Amino acid sequence: MPERSRVAKDRRELSRLVALLGCEFVFGQSTYAATVVNLSIKGALLSAKVLPPEGSPVQVRLRFPKLKSPLVLDATVVRGGWGMSDIGKVGRFGVQFTSSPLDLTTLFRSLL
Repeated sequence: MPERSRVAKDRRELSRLVALLGCEFVFGQSTYAATVVNLSIKGALLSAKVLPPEGSPVQVRLRFPKLKSPLVLDATVVRGGWGMSDIGKVGRFGVQFTSSPLDLTTLFRSLL
């Protein structure tokens, strides 16, 4: 009987990089602090004390030393859930960017 592989295959169209970047996101009329856990050209996984519902539009604002001004990305929440971290209960949610500006490519390259 063949042995099954326990290694999960990455089925994403684009691989993501572990980022752990501080950011903020706007949901509704409020701005919240968050952490970008991982990042790709098309989306990101964020961790925050707030969990926007799936399908919600959000605006992610990234600050990075190599960028002259904050990078503002419009996105849609595609999935999410609650989990535990070092700081307690946090929301983890995936967002898909509605566009990928050139500055995102610059940021992505600097993380490599």
